[in-house]
Amino acid sequence: MRALILTVFSSLIFNKVSSQSAQVDTSNYSHLIGGTSDDYIKKGSTKYLIEDFKGAIADFTKAIELNPNDSYAFYDRAISEAKLNDFDNAIVDYNKSIELNPNYPEVYNNRGVSKNKLKDYKGAIADYFKAIEINPNYGDAFYNKGISNYELKNYNDAISDFTKAIELLPNYSITYYNRGLVKYKLRKYKGAIKDYNKAINLNPKNDWAFNNRGICKYKLRKFKGALKDHNSAIELNPENVEALICRGNAKKVLKDYVGAKKDYDKVINLNPNYWEAYYGNGDIQFDLKNYDVAINYYNKVIELNPSDKGAYYDRGLSKFKFGDKTGACSDWRKALEKGSKNAGSEILKNCR
Repeated sequence: MRALILTVFSSLIFNKVSSQSAQVDTSNYSHLIGGTSDDYIKKGSTKYLIEDFKGAIADFTKAIELNPNDSYAFYDRAISEAKLNDFDNAIVDYNKSIELNPNYPEVYNNRGVSKNKLKDYKGAIADYFKAIEINPNYGDAFYNKGISNYELKNYNDAISDFTKAIELLPNYSITYYNRGLVKYKLRKYKGAIKDYNKAINLNPKNDWAFNNRGICKYKLRKFKGALKDHNSAIELNPENVEALICRGNAKKVLKDYVGAKKDYDKVINLNPNYWEAYYGNGDIQFDLKNYDVAINYYNKVIELNPSDKGAYYDRGLSKFKFGDKTGACSDWRKALEKGSKNAGSEILKNCR
């Protein structure tokens, strides 16, 4: 009775410290004693590479004080700020870097990443367009633009972006993964499976790719194939609760109620607030005609997720089967208020 869970894994790509500052010998950190702006850029770049982002910011700031017209110093400080999730200040520094050097495509790309993180998806897309205008073969910018289009539900544009990114960077498994995700949203399950196949071929350790491929197979009613993929996902990551839920769903459809319940119970053990697991257990008990037990599980779903119209509808079904017509009609009315069309049908049929 529950919808499947599709896992989103849309990581953004940004370019690291500038090529100018990246040419640093990190094997001897102690010899980098600051003096000139370039010295501080080298120190900051070294700190960045060892993930001392606060120290890097301090050095890039000193470099800017000594040479306020160095676009690379602003760029490098922006990247370090972004690493600390300080996207607002990162954008300020990217702006200054662009003001000083408007022809550096990586700056537009990275500013787009920061805007995306702040959910300014249209602004991000504008930056990716600018990066691509400067460098038409900039695969990372096409990839990132695909993610922003996905967030805006511009699914066809997202597919076009990911396809171009694959053309330019054919060995990025995550691009196939994300294109598969978009195809799933468009209900192109067979196409999504092909993309997940490629993602898995490039990265056989990606448990999310196995899980999502299993979901597509489930949608195509290939339940045994779905079960196999969910098994693979769980072998790679035994605590992947989404994969456990999906495997439980596949087992439930295949009437392996004992196995399904074990998966749902494991999810509850890992995360007691994961309401989908209680929902799955409720569905099992409903199928087994243990309606009073099912009601208890649906009670828990509603406690954890009171906006779920399906839980009210299914609890109503359980109450009706258990002989509580008044309680059933009450639940169906609540489900109807939340937008359940099925609840309306039950009310017309049983609650006059």
